[in-house]
Amino acid sequence: MPRMPTPYLVLAWRWVHVLIFRATSSPEAPITSSTAMPIPRCLMVLAAILGMLACRREPKPPAAAVPAVAAPAAAAVPVPSGPVSGEAFFTAALDGDLAALQQSLAEPDAANRSNPDGRTALMFAAFNGHTEVAVRLLDAGARIDTRDPTGRTALMYACSGPHDVTVAMLLKRGADVNLADSEEHWTPLMFAAAEGHAGVARILLASGANPAAADVDGEDSESFARNRGSAELAELIAQAKARARGLR
Repeated sequence: MPRMPTPYLVLAWRWVHVLIFRATSSPEAPITSSTAMPIPRCLMVLAAILGMLACRREPKPPAAAVPAVAAPAAAAVPVPSGPVSGEAFFTAALDGDLAALQQSLAEPDAANRSNPDGRTALMFAAFNGHTEVAVRLLDAGARIDTRDPTGRTALMYACSGPHDVTVAMLLKRGADVNLADSEEHWTPLMFAAAEGHAGVARILLASGANPAAADVDGEDSESFARNRGSAELAELIAQAKARARGLR
């Protein structure tokens, strides 16, 4: 049997209270039988019951189960598959990142691009001794004796480090061993001597480097080696100078 709606319970409860008031305010409260409770008291019990029913709230329906929401998967970061360009191209050469250069080298004359300072990717690769990258650039058409604004070539940059293998490869591919830069007139041998790279100097001398070439101040590779504290290298160059004089 459906329960009485709450508004009707409230109305009934109020009417019982009216009856109680009238019963208690009358001097003769009627009694139905000797064993029955006085009417006012019965009414009070009924009022209490109706009051509880009127104040009782309908039970809330159980909350619908909320399906768990999985955290969205992190979006995959796209790996660039196209050619690198701009400064990234030269950074890849400097870092020896051959994979990053491969697709860029398919572009026309990409191997001969220069950065805003006028330096090519071959110069950057040679400076850090990345022989494999340098070979790939040359195979892609890089001009081996391109000069930067100071007149330096890839071979000169390679000779400033202990990069015997890179130097030998550049010489084998046709780099000019006796070019001098346009500022100090330094040759590849001078760069090697100034840094104390004896192994590089031997390769240069074996490839025809002029041990007697002098810079704008009149100093040569031997003096650079001595100033560097590389006595053995200085002696190596001195012997090469002596042989060169004996051939004249």
